[in-house]
Amino acid sequence: MSGSVGQPVYAASLRSFLARRFYFAMSLVAAVVVAYGFHFTIGANLLHPAIRPPAILWLHAAVNVSWLALFIAQTGLVTTRNVALHKRLGLAGIALGALVFAVGAATTVAMIRFHAAHPEPNGTPPAFAIIPFDDIALFAALFATGIAMRRKDTETHRRLMLMATCVLTSAGWGRFPSTLVPDNWFYAGVDLMVLAGMARDFVVMRRVHRAYLYGLPAMVAVQATSMAIFLSSPAWWLATVRALAR
Repeated sequence: MSGSVGQPVYAASLRSFLARRFYFAMSLVAAVVVAYGFHFTIGANLLHPAIRPPAILWLHAAVNVSWLALFIAQTGLVTTRNVALHKRLGLAGIALGALVFAVGAATTVAMIRFHAAHPEPNGTPPAFAIIPFDDIALFAALFATGIAMRRKDTETHRRLMLMATCVLTSAGWGRFPSTLVPDNWFYAGVDLMVLAGMARDFVVMRRVHRAYLYGLPAMVAVQATSMAIFLSSPAWWLATVRALAR
């Protein structure tokens, strides 16, 4: 008897948690993934490097951390039903999102030039540059669409902003030990976070929102294309990277 009574109570509690606190919880997950992943490399690559990296790398780190902090704040405000302040911070979010894209693209080019000037025997392959370009393009597409939908459809807006933030965690996933995330499987971590959103929808609403149904397949298609370019290193892409390195 206790089991039959306890199970519906547990299910109701889970649905309540997912309905109200899922996005805030996922904002914390994103922050933990990035913090954990980068703690393996931040010392050697940024704080105490053998060769000083471009100064824009510091700006890139600050902007992306600021985005995560704002996303935590914004989802927290919605969780506590402080929607008015959430909306007032919207313009700051738009400006910061645009900065994430601009600084991310500029940092990718700067690092291409840095690696070309300071090659390492086992360093980052030139073809890998497709990956950060993919991340920033996916972020921009999801972010811009989410902003366009913020007044028309808040449910679509919140899912697109979650997906945009998930995209930014790929660099964190990529720095996990290979025992946790095998080499070149970092996009699986990103997609699992989006799948968590789909699972949340199914538990709470008994259906999956169309933002995920359209968004995740598009993300996977872009990711698969980028990984194919990285792993096959086609001549046209290597020529593009060399041109950017000048």
